[in-house]
Amino acid sequence: MNKKLDKLESIEAHLKHVDHDITELKHSLSYMHDTTEELKLKQTSYDDILLKNEEKIGSLEKLASTLKEELIDLRARSMRSNLMFYNLPENDEEDPEKVVSEVLEKINSEFKKMEIERVHRIGKKRLGSVRPIVAKFLRFKDKELIRKNSKKLKGTNIGISEQYPKEIAEERKKLYPIMKEARQNGSKAVMIRDKLYINDQRYFPTR
Repeated sequence: MNKKLDKLESIEAHLKHVDHDITELKHSLSYMHDTTEELKLKQTSYDDILLKNEEKIGSLEKLASTLKEELIDLRARSMRSNLMFYNLPENDEEDPEKVVSEVLEKINSEFKKMEIERVHRIGKKRLGSVRPIVAKFLRFKDKELIRKNSKKLKGTNIGISEQYPKEIAEERKKLYPIMKEARQNGSKAVMIRDKLYINDQRYFPTR
């Protein structure tokens, strides 16, 4: 009988330990559950913040791109009455306006009377190289008349072109060979600023 009682007490004691372990385990699981839920909430919060930041970055990049395009457009508009003159001998005592006037006279003696608002060499002076001259004409129509008649300088070393911001000039440089090839193939090809149109359809270069 005593043996049975001892065995029963032993079982009860063991059950108490088991109950204690179960209780501790439940507390541990409850803590883990609460911690997991907290982490989920934090993760959701972090995901929301990340998404908002990505959207904000996207909006800022779009705004920056728009502002850059507007800036380039404003610079291009400020240059609309400008012409670049190339391969004109340079010396320290020169008068750039007089140099340009002499070129205009070669095209048409009447062009010498056209009023120039500003004129100067551009770029850093380098030994063995000749810097171009940029001239801003008082009247846009005068600038256009000179540009359209600049082909009369064919056979000389003098070149005339419109002035554009660097970004537009670089794009035109890429498109020029394509325009030239299209014309050689009999297509109508026209470049307007940094856009090329072939047979009245805008050409989009493959990237």
